[in-house]
Amino acid sequence: ETLARIRQWAETFDVTREEALRFVCNGVSVNGHYITPQLNHRLEQILGREGIEPIVVDLSEFQKAGGSVASLKMLLP
Repeated sequence: ETLARIRQWAETFDVTREEALRFVCNGVSVNGHYITPQLNHRLEQILGREGIEPIVVDLSEFQKAGGSVASLKMLLP
């Protein structure tokens, strides 16, 4: 029921457990780019359909502590 409500106002994309554990959903979208620690063919296709360019960054050391791109962003007023 919750997912159905979310899908009423936002487009969602299903990911596998393996993709989720590799933090593909924890990227940050900025000015037509998606900053992510992991890019596979499926994610690349999804981003391409949306007109979003992926930028892959190595966060392997940060991920060992459970963090990802979304954890590194700072919102400025």
